[in-house]
Amino acid sequence: YSRKLYVEFTHSQKQETLHHCLFNAFCFFGGSPSELVVDNMTTAVIERRGRVIRFNDAFLKFLLPFKIIPKACNIRAAHEKGKVERSIQYIRKSFWPLKNFKDLDDVQEQVYQWLNRTANQRVHQTTGQSPENRTLNLRLRPLPFGPVNIYKEIVTVQVYKDFSVRFDSNAYTVPPWCIGKRLTLKSDQKTLELFYKDK
Repeated sequence: YSRKLYVEFTHSQKQETLHHCLFNAFCFFGGSPSELVVDNMTTAVIERRGRVIRFNDAFLKFLLPFKIIPKACNIRAAHEKGKVERSIQYIRKSFWPLKNFKDLDDVQEQVYQWLNRTANQRVHQTTGQSPENRTLNLRLRPLPFGPVNIYKEIVTVQVYKDFSVRFDSNAYTVPPWCIGKRLTLKSDQKTLELFYKDK
């Protein structure tokens, strides 16, 4: 694959996870593009009728500070996402075989090393350049750094009699005085925070 790659592994495909991963990708590349091509996943596209596309409101809100115009692939037009499909095959064949990892942080660190030392440094047979060198002249926009919370999932949860809350198929305990109360839960890939009013 001749283009520079970015890879991030996640536990979910939720809306906030998509936004967080896209932001991390923009940081990795050193800026944001003017256009972003997406597949017709519900985290990006809610509905389409022919060429009329209704994008996900949360996705559009995320793109707004970056001034990115979303473009959705046409249905049953595999050639429009061929580069992405080929890059996934390359990752499966070159990075994934014989890998061992203990958790998400471990596999992410391994893939960062692979990207920086192998995938983006090798000289491509067709172009005669490394993917890293091919992106040196890209004109990306500076990143508008905003509050981190825009990439967190925020939900309201109920505290049960066993003084725990349920989130993402897991139970998390809280102080017993919270039983029966509704808490605000904020989470990203690594942390989970629970709030009751200002506590």
